[in-house]
Amino acid sequence: MPRTRRDSRPDGIYHVMNRGIDRAPIAQEEWAFALFKRCLEEISEKFNGIILAFCLMRNHYHLLLKTPEQNLSRIMKHFGFVYTQRFNRRYGRDGPLFRGRFHSILVAEEPYLLQVVRYIHLNPVKASVVKSPESYRWSSHPLYLDNVDEPKWLDKEYILRYFGIDSKEAPRHFQGFVEEGCPLEVNAFYERVRLARRIDDDVVWRAYFSSVQKKQVV
Repeated sequence: MPRTRRDSRPDGIYHVMNRGIDRAPIAQEEWAFALFKRCLEEISEKFNGIILAFCLMRNHYHLLLKTPEQNLSRIMKHFGFVYTQRFNRRYGRDGPLFRGRFHSILVAEEPYLLQVVRYIHLNPVKASVVKSPESYRWSSHPLYLDNVDEPKWLDKEYILRYFGIDSKEAPRHFQGFVEEGCPLEVNAFYERVRLARRIDDDVVWRAYFSSVQKKQVV
């Protein structure tokens, strides 16, 4: 079966995810998180990709990525190649690290955008790795709450603007929003994504969320 063409558009916002081949680990120590962040920095510098949120888990990752130049496939090809090459060199392995092509879901603006950020930041909690998202260092959530050591390539203000113009209050409101937890519809949607062999991007997203489209999320 021929590969489906990626839906790529200028200034598109995508939830990108992939996991290790046969669910094998893609991150085993702090070094892997440092590598992950270096690859995100390269995405920003080389391809003008804008990172809005991220979470690196033991055997998979999540990115929320904006592509001003309509180059999602090129960005993720670079990311996958560089991360795999450096990971293999570190651990003396050979061959593919990820199970195949990355999944990407085109995300509309509010309310879908905020639901995706919350889902990404709650991933470690859902997996019972931590009890609260701010306790998980390998995600962007702690960076949303604290300006210390904030990487230049993370554009958290793009999301925080939905939670007020006060730079001190917006992170607190954002934290409250995340702590509310994901609606059942969101978790059910991503379970459907996890089981699906192909994803029809925003067509599926919009159809699945039609029942909650008018709900206020903040």
